Amino acid sequence: MKLRIISLLVVVLGMMAAGCNKKEKVKPEESGIAPFLTEEYDLRIGQRPTGPWEVGTVFSVSVPGKITRLGANMPEPATYRVALWDYDTQTLLRLRNVEQTAPDIPAFGDIEPIQIEADRWYVITLNTQAGGINKKYKWASRDGGANFLPMTVGKVTIHESMYRGTADLVFPNTIQHILDEIYGFTDFKFIPD
Repeated sequence: MKLRIISLLVVVLGMMAAGCNKKEKVKPEESGIAPFLTEEYDLRIGQRPTGPWEVGTVFSVSVPGKITRLGANMPEPATYRVALWDYDTQTLLRLRNVEQTAPDIPAFGDIEPIQIEADRWYVITLNTQAGGINKKYKWASRDGGANFLPMTVGKVTIHESMYRGTADLVFPNTIQHILDEIYGFTDFKFIPD
């Protein structure tokens, strides 16, 4: 009898210890836009000096998840306003001023995580004016101006680009359905569910 109690106690303690050692798996963040701008997709990247513009990239994800950070990758260091919008309702969902301290080096700012739905369209925008000064911005296209959007890499699809000539925070729907260029560049960090 004593041996059974000791055996049972060992089993129970072992189960408790195993339960305490289990760690929740933390899913890694994935970049939303940067993977599209790698050499393997044969995009030509340049700069433009005009503005101010509210430039946007329309995207969706194939699985639900959370966006946790918004980012900028511009030719000049500055603090850039980056916004996340619902495409259909044109509702501002998140806003973050992102301080980029070095040229052409991506910078991110944390936001209150926001749950996003699979296959729903969102827009991430950046204003090319910082501190009242128009800044250069980047663009990506294919040689000859051929359409390359929509394009899917991993869980993210970029559907189109859009922009509006303004320094104000407004949904950039003056020029929409651009399928041959991406502007900014903006980015976001996504954690799939």
